[in-house]
Amino acid sequence: MAILFSVLALAAPTWPTTSEARQWQPDQAWMRSAHCIHRHESVNWHLDHVNWQGKRSPYAGGMQFLDDTWRRAGGTGNAAHWSPREQLYRAWRIWKLGGGSWREWGTAKACGLR
Repeated sequence: MAILFSVLALAAPTWPTTSEARQWQPDQAWMRSAHCIHRHESVNWHLDHVNWQGKRSPYAGGMQFLDDTWRRAGGTGNAAHWSPREQLYRAWRIWKLGGGSWREWGTAKACGLR
């Protein structure tokens, strides 16, 4: 997980991150799950409504948020225009709102998550 946060820290100066996301302290188990979801959802944290084949998609960012889901998590604008840490924080909020469920992400089963 230290490597993932190192990568996130490198992205921080370029992409906006709210103070809430900066102060957030996720546990390692959650981060492992989120990283698996990310690997199955997107090749790029800043993918903007384009799928892996380069075609138009309703999803954005490294966790492939629908715009409505991003807003429900408290996000503004486009998920792809925010830091990876912000995207993870918003994914955590959706996970918490869902009672600790990854059901919002269709790739959860590929990660052995519910």
